[in-house]
Amino acid sequence: AACARLGYSRQELQQKRVPEIDSSESARRFRERAAQLEQGGELLFEAEHVTRDGVVIPVEIQARAFEHAGRRVVLSIARDIRERKRQEQALRNSEQTKRAVLDASTESVLLLELDGRIVDINRTGASRFGRDPAEVIGLHLSALMPREVAERRQAMLKQVADTGSPVQFEDTRDG
Repeated sequence: AACARLGYSRQELQQKRVPEIDSSESARRFRERAAQLEQGGELLFEAEHVTRDGVVIPVEIQARAFEHAGRRVVLSIARDIRERKRQEQALRNSEQTKRAVLDASTESVLLLELDGRIVDINRTGASRFGRDPAEVIGLHLSALMPREVAERRQAMLKQVADTGSPVQFEDTRDG
């Protein structure tokens, strides 16, 4: 699999040292990782391999050092993580898009757990409470509004949970 992924014959790949197939950044960290592996016996990390054609491939390396036939050896398994990296980037892009849409709204937008805990909130919503979004996320509604208002909101959330139907209401300062 490594030969096919990197574009080398088995004989060619057997003649190469690890830093020779690593990207320059990964090769710079080779000694550091080798020392960590020697110290701990096992290591899991991300690196980059370079194909014969110069294509950089992100990989996850699982390495384990052990004794075999009187010699210290290392077993390394390299997993191609291009798809995982692509999905992680797509998720970051999606999160950035969601944040931009939420923050562009001039209305308060809250994403709530059914128990009333705030999962997400836009800038307009957070400013209504005189806070930044990061200060509000994770709080319960009852921490931000009068008890009776929070209880009415909680009742609406229960109605949504029980019926599966959205609840529409117009919010006012008094709830």
